[in-house]
Amino acid sequence: MSGKRKKDYVAVFSSILQLLNPTDGYPKVQEFLMDFEAAMWQTCKAVLPTVKPVGCSFHLTQSFYHNIKTIGLSIEYRTDSKTRRTCRELMSLYLLPADKIRRRFYSIASKSTIWTPENWSMFMQHVRTNNNVEGTHNNLKAVAGHASINLANFLCKMREEADKIGMTAKLLFQKQALKKLNKNAESKQRQVTLQWEAYNRADNPLSSRKLLVDLGKVTSKHSKSELREMVTLSSYLLKKL
Repeated sequence: MSGKRKKDYVAVFSSILQLLNPTDGYPKVQEFLMDFEAAMWQTCKAVLPTVKPVGCSFHLTQSFYHNIKTIGLSIEYRTDSKTRRTCRELMSLYLLPADKIRRRFYSIASKSTIWTPENWSMFMQHVRTNNNVEGTHNNLKAVAGHASINLANFLCKMREEADKIGMTAKLLFQKQALKKLNKNAESKQRQVTLQWEAYNRADNPLSSRKLLVDLGKVTSKHSKSELREMVTLSSYLLKKL
């Protein structure tokens, strides 16, 4: 892409739709999991109004960490238990049902008309990031090599990648994971799922407040490992630039 403006995304999305040529005007897609780029979200809502855009929780949490540091809360986060607990609950908001997020942090809704809680709530969602997509994109760039690759070679490389789509689609159809979770992510997912089940149970369910507190504790337990992963990923991306 030559740019990341709304008109650039509209041109790309429109070209893809023309290639797909869906009979009813829209592809049979229910959700898009993507970064928080305003131009992309606006394009998705304009070109594909029947598809629900969903924000990547990895980038959302990364933004929380960044803003905690930017507004000068790093020291308080390390030394003050109340500040630390509040920040962890903030970083766990996306794991609540969308209709409970406003109640727990009502000011968020008034600050954004693009990224409403319905678009970044990951309640009962087991796939919460678009890291697989970005990983595939990085792999394609590595396969293609430098920017001035010969067109014929590029098309051959893309054909090799396209040949893998059938197997990928088969795995998805069989509901098999395309990527195995690491030990930390698997442990966090198991604990988050237990909290969700406790909230949804008919007998003595958790309140949204208690759910957020418990999810904050889960976030606390796993945040150091996730932060190390974010730093590693950021270092990797900087080397690629």
